[in-house]
Amino acid sequence: MRPEVAPFAAESDLRKAKITGGKVFASDFRVKDIAQQLGWPDECAHALIIRTAFIDRPFVRLNVERLGPQNQPFRTITADTLAEHGLDNTAGTATGAGMLQLCPPNRVPQYLSQPLAILLFQDFLTFRRAAQELREDRGIVSYGTPTPIADERSTAELLTDWRLLIAPAILSTQHYLLSLSQHQLSSQFDHGHLRLEKDQFTRADVHDPVANAIYEELLKMAPGEFCVETTTFTQQVDPAFLEPETGLAGVQNGTLTMLVGTQAPYADLKDIRKAVAAGLDNPAIRDVKILSVDLGGGFGGRDKSPFVVQLAFAAALSDRPVRLAYDRFEQFQAGLKRHGSGVHTLISAKPDGSLDRALVHFVFEGGAELNLSTPVMQLGALHATGFYRFNKVSANGVVTRRPVPIVGSMRGFGIPQVVFNIETAIDKLATLKLNRDPIGVRRQNVLQYDSDPQKADRDIAGTPLCFHVANAEVCDRAAEHHLWKNRDEIRREGAARGLYCGVGFAGCMEAYGTSGDSQYAAVQLELDGQITVWSQSVDLGQGARRSLGKVAADTFRAPADVSLGNAEPFVSFAEQLIAKGTTYGHQATAASKTAFFHVHVLRQACDALIRLKIFPGIRELVNFDTSDEDLFDAWRSDGFHVGEGKPVSLSTIAAHLDRTSAPRFAIAHGYFSNGWSRATFMDGERSFTSFIDALGFAKEATCQATLVPTQGDPIFPPAHSAVGKTRVPRSAYAAGGHLVVVQIDPKSESLRVTAAVSFLDAGDAITATILHGQVEGGFQMGLAHALFEQLPPASGQDRFVNFDRYMVPRASDVIAIDLETVLLPLPEGGALNELQANIRHKGAGEITMTTVAPAIANAIGHALGHHDEDAWPSALPIRYKDLKIRSRPGA
Repeated sequence: MRPEVAPFAAESDLRKAKITGGKVFASDFRVKDIAQQLGWPDECAHALIIRTAFIDRPFVRLNVERLGPQNQPFRTITADTLAEHGLDNTAGTATGAGMLQLCPPNRVPQYLSQPLAILLFQDFLTFRRAAQELREDRGIVSYGTPTPIADERSTAELLTDWRLLIAPAILSTQHYLLSLSQHQLSSQFDHGHLRLEKDQFTRADVHDPVANAIYEELLKMAPGEFCVETTTFTQQVDPAFLEPETGLAGVQNGTLTMLVGTQAPYADLKDIRKAVAAGLDNPAIRDVKILSVDLGGGFGGRDKSPFVVQLAFAAALSDRPVRLAYDRFEQFQAGLKRHGSGVHTLISAKPDGSLDRALVHFVFEGGAELNLSTPVMQLGALHATGFYRFNKVSANGVVTRRPVPIVGSMRGFGIPQVVFNIETAIDKLATLKLNRDPIGVRRQNVLQYDSDPQKADRDIAGTPLCFHVANAEVCDRAAEHHLWKNRDEIRREGAARGLYCGVGFAGCMEAYGTSGDSQYAAVQLELDGQITVWSQSVDLGQGARRSLGKVAADTFRAPADVSLGNAEPFVSFAEQLIAKGTTYGHQATAASKTAFFHVHVLRQACDALIRLKIFPGIRELVNFDTSDEDLFDAWRSDGFHVGEGKPVSLSTIAAHLDRTSAPRFAIAHGYFSNGWSRATFMDGERSFTSFIDALGFAKEATCQATLVPTQGDPIFPPAHSAVGKTRVPRSAYAAGGHLVVVQIDPKSESLRVTAAVSFLDAGDAITATILHGQVEGGFQMGLAHALFEQLPPASGQDRFVNFDRYMVPRASDVIAIDLETVLLPLPEGGALNELQANIRHKGAGEITMTTVAPAIANAIGHALGHHDEDAWPSALPIRYKDLKIRSRPGA
């Protein structure tokens, strides 16, 4: 029997289900679809969130009586209501920041669009009438007297201060300082975290004279013969995913059950339990269960979203199930956004073209609610100097807190903002100062990996790059491409038609994972010979379900169903590990984690089930002793061809295992931090060595798994540097880049991309169509960031912001672009090295978009003749009116 841990798991490919009316995304479900299963009534309440439009005056009260008598809610939930019922208004917000989900009466709201109340309506018709009335007139909210507030300082002004390392003490900061000079070595890897205290850098609370001397030396840099100064600004954007946030929730027999699409079901489970005090102070709710369904797009915009906590409040205080469904207006008003940025760099080279020094300061525009702003800024700092080797580097980041809608981890986790700066800066340095081929300068200076840490180059944290990254290969393939070789001819041909045409390149390396990645996977051989897979991953458009399904189907030569975003069976398994003294976290899904992380642990679980249970079962059935390798050779789609009889099918083996009460279910855990964990497991007399650290078997998934003992303790690669004793921030990287051709028409005052090439260090494709879909989708996101997207300033308060004001590329903008993909092969050692697990895939979700915007800017610089530093656009989105055109086409 299959457990009902994710009752809506379907076949690996849900495209057919969606276009034939199946239930796929949260918005597809109505309460009647799950009422019978959960014991719910067939009808539900509908929730509507009232949000503030002001941050300069106190919210006094709601006047719901101003709604028409036929449009009245049956319940109004305010911060006072939460307090009366013992619900935690701080749940799901940053610890210690004083933030609240709902603004209490007689308080000034903390940010635009902060919820003031949740209204519950007894039926959909009443809800829709009220929603329309409120959209036309928000008169039900009473505010107090406005109080003048200081004008918000611009990002440019904040950046000017930050270049002097001036910022309010409450803001999160990150400092990296790397020096490879033999007489002045300094790095986080070797010496520990760098902090700024009273205008001086310290490590472990001790003044660091070397770091301070290096920083003072870098402060003397100035634009000159071999030095360029670059200041760039990127805009705040919305995820604009296909499906606005939607969910169903209800309480039955003491269990709050929620059907939602989320990137972080485990974190949400923790936040919801805190919100409703499940199992502690709330006798009505003793447990919480999340039914995870596909998101319909995520891009980070559903990681730590307040939506789930607010839905939980509504369900906990309703006498019936509740549906909360944002329309597109509400999603723009309340959904998570990407950080805008201001970045300033000074970079220099030696006359021979080798890069020498870099000084970076950047400001990310965060919200009042911290969300994931700090780790986003920290990852931006780690990538601030791109994939280049400098002799001395200082990168300094800060994230602001402004009273705007919540800003989170969407689209690239802070990397696109800094890469836009460094890649345009390198282009300017190569062409204006060195008079060299821009890709040639890149190729000369890219970081190189080596399994020997003494030979490997180091990232900005000083971590040796011991795992494969194809920085050099990306540059080589781009330099060899006909678009780059013929770039001057392309420019001349455009000029003959009165057009400015140019070719630009940008590259980078991008970390995947967190270097503290805890991953679970489970697999079961069903009695019918088919396979069921469970994974923590959720499908946010990256094809996780199809990829995991294909891996299992290829491994077992049988159809596979995939259940995603599950709490069980992993929570129960984790509790057994905790009882042994081992604690592992549960993490959010990212677009770059499926192939390298989730697939790896699934493969180990499959291998364990096959070698330790299925193969012994075959030997018992046919009374024929043969090696594992011979059984693999004898395995066909119709079964195992062993002995003289007919093939032994998986269903026959499953029946035998079931009769003998032998396990058909395997569950595994692996941990990646500077390398994969490893253990040798002893299953009776059989041993099994694998790059995981915990393994369990059960008769089936509904039974508790029995942990398989290990021979000695599992081996974990050192997560901390030997000298600096600090956690390695990242160790696994993928490289990528884009060549882009632009065409600027001065007559129509238009700018468009006509061709592009994506270079991708992704390894072997599990499903080629999914990988190419990610390349196309990533390119279009990068194109949107570069040329289209700009969030209206009033998005947090204007109830009419929609796609008519928020521009994204249309089919007509992309259909004529000739997009080519160049995949770079992995070496024999795989994505890591010969000392580690041989994994043939990398995380490549975000890198498909990161270099699009700087490649476009560099192509524009080429099209305009590299006349001076103004030839390169310095702010996104790039508009024709902002281009510095100084001469005729081709000049």
